[in-house]
Amino acid sequence: MTTLTLIQIILVIILVVFLISIIWLRKSRMNRTPNFKALFILGLTWLPMGLISDITVLWTTGLIFFIIGIVNRKKWDQSTRWTDLLPREKKIKLTFVIITSFLMIIFLLLYFFVI
Repeated sequence: MTTLTLIQIILVIILVVFLISIIWLRKSRMNRTPNFKALFILGLTWLPMGLISDITVLWTTGLIFFIIGIVNRKKWDQSTRWTDLLPREKKIKLTFVIITSFLMIIFLLLYFFVI
């Protein structure tokens, strides 16, 4: 079994668990609204990663999450904005974004120039 096949199987399992949890939440009649901004961000990251690595399940799921997030952008939780954050929280979030971006660039460089 190749690595890509294993990754695709894992992603399908994650998607199935996600769908089962949605069905279970609806049956239990919990009136929790999904975090559409989180779905948008997941789609925004999974879509290019799937296209770059040529994993169909990843980019398709990313596209679906991206579309769901965009369609429901008026329902995004706007309780915390950048201007509302404390300086310490801003520093933590900015550090996280910088580290994540750095890791993404390293992954892309490794993928295109080493593998």
